[in-house]
Amino acid sequence: MPRAKEAGDKLPEGMDRLPSGKYRWRVTVGYRNGKQVRVTGASDTLKEAKLDRAKAIADYERRVLAMPDRVTVKDYALRWLEVQDVRPNTRKMYAHELSYALEVVGDMPLRDVRPTHIKDALATLKNRVMGSAAAKKRGVKLHTMSTRTLGKVRTRLHSIFAAAQADQRIYTNPVEATKRIKGQDGGDARQGVALDFDQAARLHELGDALHAAGVCRLWVAIFTAVSIGLRRGEVMGLRIEDVDLEKNLLTIRQNLISVDGVIQISKPKTRQSTRDIPIPPSLRVALEQQCAAMQEEASIRGERLRADAPLFATVTGEYTQPDNLYRALKGVLAWSNPNGAVNKPRAKRGAKTRVVTVQRSELERRLKTVPIAHRARLEAIINDGAALPRISPHDLRHTAGTQMLRRKMPFEVVSKVLGHAKVSITLDVYRHVLESETKAEMVDLYPLRAARVVGVAPMN
Repeated sequence: MPRAKEAGDKLPEGMDRLPSGKYRWRVTVGYRNGKQVRVTGASDTLKEAKLDRAKAIADYERRVLAMPDRVTVKDYALRWLEVQDVRPNTRKMYAHELSYALEVVGDMPLRDVRPTHIKDALATLKNRVMGSAAAKKRGVKLHTMSTRTLGKVRTRLHSIFAAAQADQRIYTNPVEATKRIKGQDGGDARQGVALDFDQAARLHELGDALHAAGVCRLWVAIFTAVSIGLRRGEVMGLRIEDVDLEKNLLTIRQNLISVDGVIQISKPKTRQSTRDIPIPPSLRVALEQQCAAMQEEASIRGERLRADAPLFATVTGEYTQPDNLYRALKGVLAWSNPNGAVNKPRAKRGAKTRVVTVQRSELERRLKTVPIAHRARLEAIINDGAALPRISPHDLRHTAGTQMLRRKMPFEVVSKVLGHAKVSITLDVYRHVLESETKAEMVDLYPLRAARVVGVAPMN
């Protein structure tokens, strides 16, 4: 039991004895609205209270003791978002990722958050079911939050608390004590999907046939992305003047983004993203055809094709919405396997609505939209291979990087073509390619030794 305070006991300045027997200490760290602002604490013994108070004073003098306030995590996160020097779409992505965490810790005072709160929040989000009620009603299979998304949530929280620490609002970053989120295989969150050689060849053959038939207007943009690994905004931001057929170079100087449906032109993602890329022969043929098509469309409009005109323009000569690249890619992938059953609701008068499975050839229906001269070729291509996996425009970039490395292009060259800020990023993203190629090409440096061990004569 703590000794009761005796008459005549005199405690040091800034301390008093609590009814529980503990010693409360306080340090004045500033003034707000004309009133003192204090940091307080409680220690079990007088000696510990003196040491804790002395440490608090030293921390304050070294300017590492934050001034207490009641700013919540959500309040500070919104301020943090406002001052980030990033593109509008990137800020929107940050806000979306943070929204998950703010559901759990958003109302907590910033200075009260401890590592255990962050760990509990991440554990809660790990089991969070993703998807809407409407999607579930449509029969879409819902899933829990992926490790990739969870890792991004942790990264945003770490940035916010690091900024608060730099502002001296908090003493330490509580996210530092939590483990970095990794994938189930022990590596970092998964990278994009890459098509293998056969799948990429099928995509090219199918897309080329659709483009020739007038079905896929943006095929050359898709082919550009999968040939040299451009980002979506880099592809859709290309101009006529960026294609130098004399020097055989494609110049990347701008990036196209869409903010709330409004197209904007910005600089490339990094300094290294501004680059000149040699044009492969197959891509050169496609780009020549694209430039000729843009020239013809400009003539039909009664205009002269400007050097700064979009390379992948709309029929009116304007920049195409970047999201249309995904829609075009999705359309090409759908052509790779158009056959299958469809569910058609059929209702009879006076009876309950029931769903009947109707078998029909989707290929026949689609081919009716294609000019007769192109139907035979397209049908032969479709029936000659398997369905392509569902991929995104960024997966086209990942496919290009993977295939470049598997064709023995040096990492430094691949990094420059892709526009990565550092070669280390290329190594990190495509480490799986390096590991698989190493296993496939490992050479036994001592074959004679192995032959002796197993008792087999070495081959000449």
